[in-house]
Amino acid sequence: GTPPGGEPLAAGVLKLRGRCCRLAGTPRLWLFRQPDARKQRVMVIAPHADDAELAAFGLYSQAEEAWIITLT
Repeated sequence: GTPPGGEPLAAGVLKLRGRCCRLAGTPRLWLFRQPDARKQRVMVIAPHADDAELAAFGLYSQAEEAWIITLT
């Protein structure tokens, strides 16, 4: 089971199950740590109106500081 307060991935107990496919051998999951963009300044450069909202609203709406530049 998962330790109290631990997430399956961090606890090393994440299970993968294929659906409509088969995994040959033992699968390996590669992890890369990314900085939390919500705690950094975010600038979104969009080529058209509404592109920033469609592509990055989830990110910039949670950022402490964000700018949107729309090029038309």
